[in-house]
Amino acid sequence: MRRANAARGNVETPPAKPVWTNIPQVPVTDDDVAKCRDAILNALGGDPVKIDDLITWCEQPPALVWAVILEFELAGHLTRHFGNRVSR
Repeated sequence: MRRANAARGNVETPPAKPVWTNIPQVPVTDDDVAKCRDAILNALGGDPVKIDDLITWCEQPPALVWAVILEFELAGHLTRHFGNRVSR
């Protein structure tokens, strides 16, 4: 029983506030969403494209690009492929 208590004393306590809450939130406008949609549709063709490349080409926050990709996928405008790639 003493070993368990001794080992428990070496455990670090988690921070009271999660670390990711300190990340600043960037406001997104409707123009940003439209620009991202257009960039994704222009970049996609029959060949699969890496989502990381789409994020680079759109020049928008990754969360916005992922949201637009999900929107297109639900609407049936794109297809997901193995290896984190998408195509029309």
